[in-house]
Amino acid sequence: MTSKIFMRPRGGLDISEVTRFQIRRAIAAAANIGGEEARKDVICPYKQQNIVIVTTTRRENRDRYVTVARLIVYGAEHEVSAYESAPHGTVKGLIRVVPLTDTAQEINDSIVHEHIPTALQANRIGKTMSVVITFNRPKVPNNVKYSNLLVECSLY
Repeated sequence: MTSKIFMRPRGGLDISEVTRFQIRRAIAAAANIGGEEARKDVICPYKQQNIVIVTTTRRENRDRYVTVARLIVYGAEHEVSAYESAPHGTVKGLIRVVPLTDTAQEINDSIVHEHIPTALQANRIGKTMSVVITFNRPKVPNNVKYSNLLVECSLY
């Protein structure tokens, strides 16, 4: 499955003032993906929107790209926000009041399991108690099983 990762620069990085080659190098370095592995992916800067979209078919690369928090361009460090877009044919749901003590892995394991076969992934929204779930179906279920607890789920 092809994944699209959006990277939004923060803190003054203007994509239109940087070459595509510098962006490519900065992303590959930040994601720790080099050589042949990096060439399998597509990096496309969008200067008007000041974003970069990275497309990959490799799960390992996707996992590395979404963890990128900073890019170093011309020796200056810039904060970025990286996130994966939902694949075609999917929908996102929202559950609330997930304890802040639950880790990202615990959240994903508590939702993506055999009782919810259409759940693809689950991610906390920043430092809030809300979690976004991507479902491989056209409609969000009314309730989902979080660990052993049935919780209400709404369209995100």
